[in-house]
Amino acid sequence: MHQGLRTSIIATTFTLAAAVVLTTGQVVFASDDHAGDTHAAPSHSASAPDGSVLNKLGIHVGGYVDIGYSHNFNDPGDNTNHGRVFDTQDDSFTLHQAQMVIGRHGHSGGSLTDRAGFEIRLGYGEDARVFAAEGTDRDDVFDILEAFASFALTDTLSVQVGKYATLLGAEVIESNDNWNFSRSYLFGFAIPFDHTGVRLTYAPNDMLEFNIGVNNGWDNLSENNNSKTFEFNAVLNLPYGISWSNAIVFGDEHRELGEAGEEAEAARAAMASFSPVSISPSDLMIAATAGDVTHDDQRLVYDSILSFQPHDQWTFMVNFDYGTEQGTGQHESAAEWIGAAGYAHYDATERLALTLRTEVFDDKDGVRTGLVQTLFETTLTAGYQVTPALETRLEYRYDATNHDGFFGPGEDDQSTIAAQIIFEF
Repeated sequence: MHQGLRTSIIATTFTLAAAVVLTTGQVVFASDDHAGDTHAAPSHSASAPDGSVLNKLGIHVGGYVDIGYSHNFNDPGDNTNHGRVFDTQDDSFTLHQAQMVIGRHGHSGGSLTDRAGFEIRLGYGEDARVFAAEGTDRDDVFDILEAFASFALTDTLSVQVGKYATLLGAEVIESNDNWNFSRSYLFGFAIPFDHTGVRLTYAPNDMLEFNIGVNNGWDNLSENNNSKTFEFNAVLNLPYGISWSNAIVFGDEHRELGEAGEEAEAARAAMASFSPVSISPSDLMIAATAGDVTHDDQRLVYDSILSFQPHDQWTFMVNFDYGTEQGTGQHESAAEWIGAAGYAHYDATERLALTLRTEVFDDKDGVRTGLVQTLFETTLTAGYQVTPALETRLEYRYDATNHDGFFGPGEDDQSTIAAQIIFEF
């Protein structure tokens, strides 16, 4: 995106938000039920005061600011935490995201206007360089994470059209909706970030929810080949805090580049010479799918999330992913990747929470991380809620691999410590 245009968009957005605040007399906290974060940790939110302009229009506005700092005990020469998704900068204060969301939830039973809704989610910060969709500027620190229109067809059936978060994964892009500071390998390498298309949601009761959609593909704003990607998700909610989600995405994700063109040459060059310790997950996907391949080489990922809350203070969660893609493995065979992550979350007090995450990710053919390897990580995060709007986190993480060099020259493991501040508004 052009620098001047980007600056204008950001300035206009925050000016409008300031005008809303002045008009209503206070900030309204954003709703935390945007697409794709069903299994994330709940964010702290509040509703608009009765009689406010926003409340009358049914519009919510809010967001958060996320700033972090991490130190790598390997003291890497390139100041990079290798293999990480967002927390890649060593010994650096990082503005991960300043995110703002504005939207309106449609509901059935009223006029056509009452049934209509929308959501626009804007992000500014270093994280945008990673999750920015193909077809946008990945060197830019500004991105439109979600922009969709919705319509409540009935009490149980609704439709979304536009760009929205994926249905897969236990973790989400929004830092305040996760338990840990750093993201898992499954979040960064096993699943997509977002889709652009149309999605139907059917929720016949509080126990069941079904989603089905047709999209352009993985993390691409516009279609990059002649095929569509299909998604399906089923969620079962039971007593005692039991929730089980099963989701599938399926479609041809190979880019249609042809034999000539600067884009094709650049992609093939990246595929042949990229360093797996410095390329982002999104760029790695582009490089891995840029070769001359036939269409109908399908990519399929199955994602399952099981959560259980046996006590008000304890929540346990397991996330499993299996992926396969035709024509990208050795000798053009089908490549595979598989992984699992387990979480134990403990609310020690109303302000203090502890989360332990442990994970294994097997990149059997090296198409997701750039190397044939098995990755392991264990993370311990302490979060302290200073005020309803301000949270601080301290985190220790240990990574290991069975392939030397992934975490730097001659390094098969790394340890980091990080601090994070999140302010919600």
